[in-house]
Amino acid sequence: MKKLTIIFCIMLIVNCQRSGLKGKYKEKEDKTQIQDSIPKCNGDLSPVIEIWNHTGTNFIIGDWGKRNDNYLKSEGWNLSDFPYPKKFDLKLIIVNNPILFDNLTYKIGNWHLSLIVKFKVGQNQDAVYPLNSKIYDTIEVIKDTLITDADFRKKGELTDHIEILQNDVEFEFFYLKYRNKGLFLNQLVFEVLLISENKSTCIYEYVFPMAERGE
Repeated sequence: MKKLTIIFCIMLIVNCQRSGLKGKYKEKEDKTQIQDSIPKCNGDLSPVIEIWNHTGTNFIIGDWGKRNDNYLKSEGWNLSDFPYPKKFDLKLIIVNNPILFDNLTYKIGNWHLSLIVKFKVGQNQDAVYPLNSKIYDTIEVIKDTLITDADFRKKGELTDHIEILQNDVEFEFFYLKYRNKGLFLNQLVFEVLLISENKSTCIYEYVFPMAERGE
């Protein structure tokens, strides 16, 4: 009986030690995951993406009959109400957060800006739940552009944002390329990279859907 009691105690101690090790390992793993998910960025600058395109007959893909041409900010494209454009314009707004929140003496220093457009393609037309979707092609729209404190002054007055416009970003070539393979463009993914002089890196990713749901 004493031998059984001793064996039971030993097993109990071993199990407790194992549980403690698992708990410590899980806690360490969870902390690592949380830390890895937080972008390393000081928050001085914030990007905002806007997409603009023409709606007239000469600017859209397919035969939609005669359409009035309006230059509009786009919220999504599909095959029914909002035609796919042959090309589009990208407006990147860079917000200076210290100026926005009235910290007028703070200096952001020098930042290097780059922007990449990624074409996410799948096997259905659903932009929210795409089937087997992945990035097929990328375009570097802005490459290593310098952003400084001086950019946030207009005629001597401080402004809390600047606008960078990139015209005629190609779309039709990629649309036809994927359609000919029986695939569909689900989303445009915009990756904005900001790197400071001291190598602080901010990566922002915006997703522009072709439409809310496939037709």
